[in-house]
Amino acid sequence: ALLHQSYSNTRDVKNESAIRFAFLSMKGEPIKNLNYFILFSVRHAELTECNVSWKLHNALQFKVGMQKTLIALENQISLVNLEFIQNAKMMDYLVGGGYDVLRRQNGKHNSGRDIGVKVFGELLKQDKYSLIEYAIEMYQGSGINTPAQRSNKDFAANLLVSPIEGFRIGGGVYLGEAVYNLEDQLPKQAHVRNRWIASSDFKKNNFSARVEYAYANDAGVNKEGCYGVCSWRFHPKLDL
Repeated sequence: ALLHQSYSNTRDVKNESAIRFAFLSMKGEPIKNLNYFILFSVRHAELTECNVSWKLHNALQFKVGMQKTLIALENQISLVNLEFIQNAKMMDYLVGGGYDVLRRQNGKHNSGRDIGVKVFGELLKQDKYSLIEYAIEMYQGSGINTPAQRSNKDFAANLLVSPIEGFRIGGGVYLGEAVYNLEDQLPKQAHVRNRWIASSDFKKNNFSARVEYAYANDAGVNKEGCYGVCSWRFHPKLDL
């Protein structure tokens, strides 16, 4: 759980305390290489993740159920390990966050999650890292805890290359649709929701850096976003 304290001199109520998130989780491995994971949001009183994964080999793994879409690096980082309390604005607006058009479809902060199936793995394993990481995914495109709005599904893929240890570069793509209307400007129907993302990160000893750029098409409206962050762990419990 994380408590968020904010201050603004432009609001009527200048100081505000709120629960940023509070989760209950359960995971296990009932059979070797077969894992399950369940994540429940106490704050929103709803299931956030529920999936089963099977590891056939490092190069071939499967995950089925409600899960994070693997198209951006930051989306894969747990909120408790994120450098800042809030996600980057790019994530909020373009990768299934609270301001993504998916919210117009189901009224939820989908936290970059959807229900679907993912095939992923690591190729060309070296001593301490893999040269290639990949993922091929298919999602319902409805967001979390929401029935399907259409018959066709969304496609996503991600590819990262590590030329040297600690450094990754690559990107992801998401090709899908969302059903919504927009203040009488657009009728309620399936509108294009596509994303193309370029990503890179670097980790060595106590230093880490990450940068991502996203280009999106929502119902013919082109959008862009980017962010960059670097941190240095100068104490086991303190980062700069």
